[in-house]
Amino acid sequence: MKKKIFSSLLMGAFLFASTSMITSCKDYDDDINDLKALVNQNSTALDQAKQDLQGKIDKLTGELSTLKVR
Repeated sequence: MKKKIFSSLLMGAFLFASTSMITSCKDYDDDINDLKALVNQNSTALDQAKQDLQGKIDKLTGELSTLKVR
């Protein structure tokens, strides 16, 4: 009788553990999409900063060339 009760409890514990592992999986699609959006946003900001920096470099190069001519 004790073996049967112990066996039933053990089987119940395994069943409970397996179902809790299956139902506890999370869908990470939203997290991945949020991270992709953040990467795209940072990429856009980085591209804008590169363009601004290149514009300033071009302006300084032009000013240096006019100073060398004088």
